[in-house]
Amino acid sequence: LRRQRQMCIRDRNWFASKNENPQNKNTFHSRRTNWFNTVGNEVNLVRNGIGMIDLTSLTKHEVKGKGAEMFLNKIIANELPSDKGDIRLGHALTNSGGVESEFTIMRDEEDSFYLVSSGSAERNNNDLFRTN
Repeated sequence: LRRQRQMCIRDRNWFASKNENPQNKNTFHSRRTNWFNTVGNEVNLVRNGIGMIDLTSLTKHEVKGKGAEMFLNKIIANELPSDKGDIRLGHALTNSGGVESEFTIMRDEEDSFYLVSSGSAERNNNDLFRTN
């Protein structure tokens, strides 16, 4: 019996449907892989319907209470979300103007914000919040 070559993880098309070959088809002549349309369909379903995204590897912070907006305005260089449910990208800057950390910020309520950041920045972000 001839053994089939096992597929290397980097060659697997994780987005293939049940009736598609799960082999990646990379090409240097096209900007799109064979899973481009499948991912596009998934994005459209989540954007126009409902979906669940696993964010377990990211750091989450809640900043809430009287003065939460003023506190974040001292740390974040960009404008905070103004209305409930709005989301903005914000950056905490170093004293020399470099980016210390990046946050996706959602306003939950008038004095309540939910921030998501890189998992590797958790300790740095905690220090940032405690020292300001």
